[in-house]
Amino acid sequence: MAIRTVDMKNLKLLKTELTRFMMTYKFALDEMNTKIDILKQEFSYIHDYNPIEHVKSRIKSPESILEKSI
Repeated sequence: MAIRTVDMKNLKLLKTELTRFMMTYKFALDEMNTKIDILKQEFSYIHDYNPIEHVKSRIKSPESILEKSI
């Protein structure tokens, strides 16, 4: 059974929207990591200590995000 043209267009639109969402998500995470890194450096240079020991981040899969939203 062939996929209709309308279905293909909807699928492509969904893929584009998901890609944009994931890019926005990644860029926001990158920005937060940058801000935390700046705070770590500031504390090290100005206050001679650093209360932030380490930071770990990850990007969740679209499937995992969807599971959490239900």
